[in-house]
Amino acid sequence: MKAKFTFGLAVLGFAGLTTLSHAAPAQPAAQGAAAPLTRAEVQADAALWRRAGLDLLSQLESYDPQSADVQRRLALYQQWRGGPEFRAELARLQGTTSEARAASATSAN
Repeated sequence: MKAKFTFGLAVLGFAGLTTLSHAAPAQPAAQGAAAPLTRAEVQADAALWRRAGLDLLSQLESYDPQSADVQRRLALYQQWRGGPEFRAELARLQGTTSEARAASATSAN
């Protein structure tokens, strides 16, 4: 009797979940999300993060995220990330990548 009840409950639960999954239209996972970053964009972002000194914060035993120093470093990083510094770093990295590809293609021939 208990096994029949458990089985019946499981079937009803599965049927309910199946009905719910078909009732609502599927939505894209990332509505309005930006396009994925390229490897060079991630590297440029990390370089600016390090240049602003924000990478050093992870080495501290503790820090105050509201301190003037941290806020100054974060503002500097954000300024660079949204400005020509990011594009310059990206161009530098892509140039390095392009040069490396050209050198390897030349040496392969």
